Amino acid sequence: MQGPANFTERELAAEIERFDFPERFLFGTATSGYQSEGGFNGPEDPKNNWYYVERDGSMEKTGPSSRFWDLYDQDLDLAAAIGCNGFRLGIEWSRIQPEADPEARTPPPFEPSALDRYAEILAGCKRRGMEPVVTLFHFTHPLWLGLDPWLDRERMHGCFLAYVEHAVRELNERLIARHHTSPLSYYITINEPAMVPLASYLLRVHPRGKGKRGRGDFSPAFENILLAHVQAYERIHGVHREKGWPRPVVTMNNWASAAYPADSLILDILHGPAKGVTREGFPAYLRERKRSWDGLLRQSPGKLRQTRTQRATEKLMTFLIGRRLGNPPLPDLTNAVLANPPAAPWLDVLSFDYYDPFIGDYLEARPPFRLHLKMDPWEWDTVPEGLGSFLDAYTALAGSGRPLHILENGMSYACRDGKGEPRPDGANRVQVLKAHLLECIRARNRGRRLEAYFYWTLFDNYEWGSFVPRFGMLAVDYAHGAKRSPLDAAGNNAAGAYRAIVKAFFARDRQLLKEAFLADRYPLLFPAV
Repeated sequence: MQGPANFTERELAAEIERFDFPERFLFGTATSGYQSEGGFNGPEDPKNNWYYVERDGSMEKTGPSSRFWDLYDQDLDLAAAIGCNGFRLGIEWSRIQPEADPEARTPPPFEPSALDRYAEILAGCKRRGMEPVVTLFHFTHPLWLGLDPWLDRERMHGCFLAYVEHAVRELNERLIARHHTSPLSYYITINEPAMVPLASYLLRVHPRGKGKRGRGDFSPAFENILLAHVQAYERIHGVHREKGWPRPVVTMNNWASAAYPADSLILDILHGPAKGVTREGFPAYLRERKRSWDGLLRQSPGKLRQTRTQRATEKLMTFLIGRRLGNPPLPDLTNAVLANPPAAPWLDVLSFDYYDPFIGDYLEARPPFRLHLKMDPWEWDTVPEGLGSFLDAYTALAGSGRPLHILENGMSYACRDGKGEPRPDGANRVQVLKAHLLECIRARNRGRRLEAYFYWTLFDNYEWGSFVPRFGMLAVDYAHGAKRSPLDAAGNNAAGAYRAIVKAFFARDRQLLKEAFLADRYPLLFPAV
């Protein structure tokens, strides 16, 4: 019998037999506010920076989306039924500080009722034994800031830090006083910090201002986002100290990328002061770190399967991104971290999102002589065999004592007219999920301190301009009130497979874990109708 990633039953059994179950591990699913809640950008709704592209029809309207704002009790029950002990969700700035007038450009008051509802959702996680992992910024911002606020450092940082401090203080005070729970213990300041400037100014697929907004805006926007993370990290810890609340985990989650300037460069700058790197020593330190990063990933199974064209493309794109960041790269970020070395590395855990990390894979040669850029997420390759290489590389970067957390991992199908379509590569969500989880076990067996895995996502949602991509373990029927299905859009029982593996993991039962990986069928999470 073949297991995931072409492992035989004997090979799988050998990995599981020597697996040392950790005392603590977070299994969860991940969501974001704008993508799942519904209720943005309508006539009387809070407006965010996607308002104009929704209004002019260049992107689909979110509308009610997956209705998580209304159906959160049901969805938290489903996540708990899988066996999750963590639940990642977004807190939407434009709902907490809402403005319905699209022409307004001044900060409006904070909205207590939105904070009340978010506190109810967070308390609901805690009541079900799930640690809420709260993302404070997930690609979107209130429209009253304009379309390019990350290019106005002083204004954006002032508004962002005021929002962060208010949200952290008010949500926790509600949790303690009204819901009689402990305060929050896990924050993500900024989701995938490279993606907003990359998608807005280099790829130009996310909203941006008109006129002179161009590729030269990538670097300042990126640096301002990273500086905002550093300041938010310090502010969140400051609020917890002031209130006498336990020290929380505060981090940000990079999109794992083999391109050094899009991933490890940022982490190396943040870690530099903790490693004793001086201002004069930073250039040599970053050169050595790049050599180390490239060397560790050069022999990755994911890298070795690339074509010559893909490797050349990846090398070129890495050079171009690095060139955009200047020489020396990100100087203001470097100055900021050197000014307060005791706070290094401004990450309490090293967390990341893992999809296909190899830029060259997004370019495909098609006959007779055409190159195709795989922008649609159902075209992206799945590269579970590369996950172990990144866990090794992050361990080398941060040291074996720092926990590693995977905060997103998933795959997409295309769904049109309510029907899921086969992927071009034939990948199956259940087998891909198993393959990634097996790589997690293998990494733990090599001594990697992996302590969390979150799947993107529990149910289908709005994927940045379209409802066609379907990442959910549970399909959503948008035509019938966003009704959930126990199967995904292609008819796979991924939720059942995830539940079986999580159950065996927490039971610390090796035989049950092996059976969960090798099973062909699983009980449904709830009855199909």
